Amino acid sequence: MSTHLGRLIAAAIAFCVLAGVRGDEAADTLKKQKAAAKAHWKRLAGDEDVIHTETAHFLLYGPVPFTERQLTALGTALEAQYALARKALQIEPSDALWPGKMAVYLFDDHRQFHSFMLAVAKKRPDPDDVGFFSLRGDEPFLGAGPGKTRYDPTPQQQAGEQLAGAVLTKKGGKEIPDWIVSGFGRATVWRTAPGAKSTTEQRALARRLVRSGGTAMHVWGGNLKADQAAILQGSLVEYLAYGPGKGSFASLLEGYKSQTRQKKTTADALKAARIDPEMLNRQWRAWATRR
Repeated sequence: MSTHLGRLIAAAIAFCVLAGVRGDEAADTLKKQKAAAKAHWKRLAGDEDVIHTETAHFLLYGPVPFTERQLTALGTALEAQYALARKALQIEPSDALWPGKMAVYLFDDHRQFHSFMLAVAKKRPDPDDVGFFSLRGDEPFLGAGPGKTRYDPTPQQQAGEQLAGAVLTKKGGKEIPDWIVSGFGRATVWRTAPGAKSTTEQRALARRLVRSGGTAMHVWGGNLKADQAAILQGSLVEYLAYGPGKGSFASLLEGYKSQTRQKKTTADALKAARIDPEMLNRQWRAWATRR
């Protein structure tokens, strides 16, 4: 046997051994994630019946008012939103964003979501909180509850928004401001369900808000009412991430990164990405009124 051939065989054996080790580690991680998710739900709902299903990237749990069909449909939607968000953020197919699968907890009433925030998220919820995601450790998860107003997303839509926000945060880092994280979540859900009644209604509201004076500066300035903010954030970030502004979106996200402890502002990020805020405002407002 030649020395070269021997090295090739040794390398192939080493690769197979390494792949087997990684496979065992992945299976062990997933087993622990499933056990943790089941324990979390037990703590939240006791012996209450639960519907659950699994997809390539998610472990989904919801109380019995949700049906298995609804949870399966949600799993399909989340997979589509996950793929779309990754594509928009130029994430390589081989790049894993977190270990194993993300647990998704769906809630049909505010009390359950409140309990989830305290018991699982370990966070005291704000009155307006209807969704949350965590990427800490080896057990990534998100929770989605019911909305409170007409234009709030359903729990299923909220799950999609939280997922897209998680993908963006993993890619862009914690420096990305809330208005972009929230807007990216809303825009991604709109893009995967363009004909849905909720998408149509929310885009119509965005048009009205823009025509009545809503600006991009209002969006990143944080001086909008909560219900208006969510809609305009979604519209502006849809323009930036999926619309005519998508060529500069990666540069904008990069512009928020700081080498010091001083946090970059949106003005800093726009300047770094060579985006003129006045021109962006004009172009987005013209685009939004045609959606």
